[in-house]
Amino acid sequence: MDRMMEKYAAEFRPEWRLQFEEPAPLATKVLLLTSWQSAIIGHWYEEGDFLAWCPLPKLSPEQHEKIAAFIQSKWASDGCSEVSREPMPSKKYV
Repeated sequence: MDRMMEKYAAEFRPEWRLQFEEPAPLATKVLLLTSWQSAIIGHWYEEGDFLAWCPLPKLSPEQHEKIAAFIQSKWASDGCSEVSREPMPSKKYV
């Protein structure tokens, strides 16, 4: 499956949902809480021994703007005016 076309659930302020109260969406990437109390990103499946799931966190439009401004100021301080869209030249190793 094309990684860019993969379905995922995302919210601005996600909260954990208990699997036995609200089942996780099938074939959708979410944050999963395992019975070992560790969180992983993936797809829910019956044999996974997951206790809860949570939509992935999503940035707000304001956060996107702040990040873009930060990146622009970082590039400017490094002496770059803009990002090149050209592919990186391939390195030849001898």
